[in-house]
Amino acid sequence: IVNRVTNETLKRLIAGKIDIAFVSLPIDKSKHPNVEVKEIGKLHDIFIAGSKYDHLKNKTLSINEIASLPLAMLEPKSNTRYNTDLFFQSHGLKLNPEFELGSYDLLFDFAEKNLGIACITEEFSKSIGSKNVFKLTTDFLLPERRSKDVWVAFCIWHICFLLRCWTMP
Repeated sequence: IVNRVTNETLKRLIAGKIDIAFVSLPIDKSKHPNVEVKEIGKLHDIFIAGSKYDHLKNKTLSINEIASLPLAMLEPKSNTRYNTDLFFQSHGLKLNPEFELGSYDLLFDFAEKNLGIACITEEFSKSIGSKNVFKLTTDFLLPERRSKDVWVAFCIWHICFLLRCWTMP
């Protein structure tokens, strides 16, 4: 199992280093013509914080307040970060994160260790209640994104071929 941003995951998939990928859109089909895509759900990005920020638990934060906090976010080349930056820019704000990281796991860890407010995908973070982090309440919602189940056609063909071979008498 590999946990990387969309572009890096697609590179590994096409190079044959992984067989299937779960990524978010957009995917440039002109750069990846042999990639098949199937939508599997909607994604919702949220902000989480650790115990150092307990004073924010019962507060509804504005977009300006979130932008002023010490943020931990994915690298700018990730689709998640790109979409978040666009949203803030559409409100006249530029994000300047304290940390730019390469995986959701690191974002979660940074929030838990009180190194910053992390922007994560809620659907990938079902353990929020079991960790020392909490979801921040905001007076805005980040735009919903689509999640895709992506694979290279030859990988699926290869898996189907192997399954047929194993089931043949």
